Amino acid sequence: MAGALAVAGSEAMREAALGFALAADPATGAAALAALAQAEAPVSGATVERLVRLRSWPSPARQGPIDAAIRAVRARSKPPLPAGRPEIRRLLASLCDGAGAQSLFALLRKGRRYILASVLLKSETGVADVVLQRDLRKADADGMVGTIVAEIKAVPVSLGFVERRLADALAGNVARDVPPPFGLLEVVEALGLGPLAPETHTPDALAETLLPELAPERTDAACLLAAHRASAAWPRRYATLASWFEGGEAVEALLRPLRTRRQRLEAVTIRLLPERRRFWAERCAWMAATLKEGAAPDGAWIEFALVARDLAGERPLSGMPLMAMIAAATVDNFARR
Repeated sequence: MAGALAVAGSEAMREAALGFALAADPATGAAALAALAQAEAPVSGATVERLVRLRSWPSPARQGPIDAAIRAVRARSKPPLPAGRPEIRRLLASLCDGAGAQSLFALLRKGRRYILASVLLKSETGVADVVLQRDLRKADADGMVGTIVAEIKAVPVSLGFVERRLADALAGNVARDVPPPFGLLEVVEALGLGPLAPETHTPDALAETLLPELAPERTDAACLLAAHRASAAWPRRYATLASWFEGGEAVEALLRPLRTRRQRLEAVTIRLLPERRRFWAERCAWMAATLKEGAAPDGAWIEFALVARDLAGERPLSGMPLMAMIAAATVDNFARR
């Protein structure tokens, strides 16, 4: 099917073959790109631009067929037609849940109608899902955004944040050889982002980009200690932290042989969490970045950034209230199963 689309008589159908460039099966993507490269019909310059834009999104092993297609179609491409770009009305981000997921939302206006784009990011995948709801009336679009803010507690973010967050997620796609959904291309184009290359933002580096603008007395050892103490109250301030616990087969195997809560807490703290400190440092760092964008009035983003930086270091976890909370939540969740 992918190859048939690439050589179809309709230009729209030929360009639809691009959707297979990011197919989960490398052979499917390679077949579509090879057919597109070998077809004799001209293609629009927009197709070339799209190929160039998505070239870095798959893993390096998959980029060869894209490069070959770019060289072939560029020679027979037509100048791209001017295309109106939707107006960005709102950009939102959810807070980070304990499974490593975060969602980005963009409300766009095109003429008298609206588009709501939702992008799901997962730590174990990268960009995991993209949903575009098109041709919405203003009232419907506003209602959806209101629900997102009220129920998910999404906060306003900047275009720069969206770009940085997507670049980091794409690095996850590349590392795991899982291409992002093709719908991401439409979102990136609609937002008017430039070339979006995968780029990993480590938790310590991300925290360091957030903190330098603060006076030294707001990031010193006393402030770090205060941030750790404050972390014990984070679940009362942010409902999403109720999901901050460990789960899955590793937890089952670790805790099932143990009978007492004390034994289980000790096992999680000593045997599980040290291997997961980078994961939780990432959650704290992106919480800090998100809350800073949302202009949290209580300065909570500073607490998250300080704890993230410390988690990314070598301080013993035993002195961190957040990790004690995660350990307790892990044991409690296991006991309820």
